[in-house]
Amino acid sequence: MKFARTIHQGHSIWAIIEGDTAYALEGDRFGSNPQMGASLGPASGLTMLFPLDPTNQIVALFGGWGIGDRDGPGIFIKPYSSLISNGESMDYPDVATKVFMEPELAVVIGKTCRHVSAKDAKDYILGYTCVNDTTVFESRIVTTFPH
Repeated sequence: MKFARTIHQGHSIWAIIEGDTAYALEGDRFGSNPQMGASLGPASGLTMLFPLDPTNQIVALFGGWGIGDRDGPGIFIKPYSSLISNGESMDYPDVATKVFMEPELAVVIGKTCRHVSAKDAKDYILGYTCVNDTTVFESRIVTTFPH
């Protein structure tokens, strides 16, 4: 089953995608039996949003960058305001000197959890999506003052 968040009649709603048709999601998307409601029309004609509610957190892991003598992966948080939907443009600050874009697989956690065993982790996954993680490095102007 494919879930999506979209705009319908000016409001953000969750939908179920079946083939090329989107249906309003009825019930709890985290529950065991979400249902298809009214047809919203062709999915290809809808504006798709990122699969998060504004109250969700974006926690990311990194480990592929050679950063000093780091022992293991690092964790960082991205603000909700840093997200854009498919087809939107990115605005870079004027001081950007390097821009790195990395395609990533995102795991969408569907339920609040803590201290979950590896064996039980799959029970907390709502689904997967693709993201483009963009990092902008900016030049810094350093001024030295005489003593």
